[in-house]
Amino acid sequence: MKLFFILLCSAFLFGFSTSESDNFIVKNGQVIWQKIYDTNLTKKQLVEAIKTSGYFEDVTIVNEKKMTAKINQLSPDHKAYGLSHLSTPSLISDNNIKAFVIIEFKDKQYRVTLKSIKLIDNLHDTNFSGSILMDIELAILNKKHTTFRDYFFKKSSKILDFTFRKITDFNKMIEDDTW
Repeated sequence: MKLFFILLCSAFLFGFSTSESDNFIVKNGQVIWQKIYDTNLTKKQLVEAIKTSGYFEDVTIVNEKKMTAKINQLSPDHKAYGLSHLSTPSLISDNNIKAFVIIEFKDKQYRVTLKSIKLIDNLHDTNFSGSILMDIELAILNKKHTTFRDYFFKKSSKILDFTFRKITDFNKMIEDDTW
């Protein structure tokens, strides 16, 4: 009986751990990247940093506590992460990223959510064949879209998390902007 209980708990914990890692979660069959940052910046400073970062398009202020934007043609930064092109999974090196972004403000914090994440094939000549888009879920989730495939957490999730943190840490952008 004890062995059965241990196995049952292990299976539950293993299943849970493969559903969320490196700020990626699966929610209703959709891959979402979400990160909460502490900040001393004012909302006005945050909005300005978002608009001037160069990473976001169609920035829209929805209300006092929320804004939306789009990311288009973001190249995952495997070099800054410390990997060569050859040691980077093709999921990362052969694709750019497109995503819908929600930024929510709260006292001394902001939360960034990336959803509707798509992979844009950067190997094909877009003038000839057009952009080839693929939902990230097709590449990194199991067939039932409930858990991540194991290979995603070896390198790909870490490179994407590094890249997404780099473009959404507005505290760092403001600190680096002193001239």
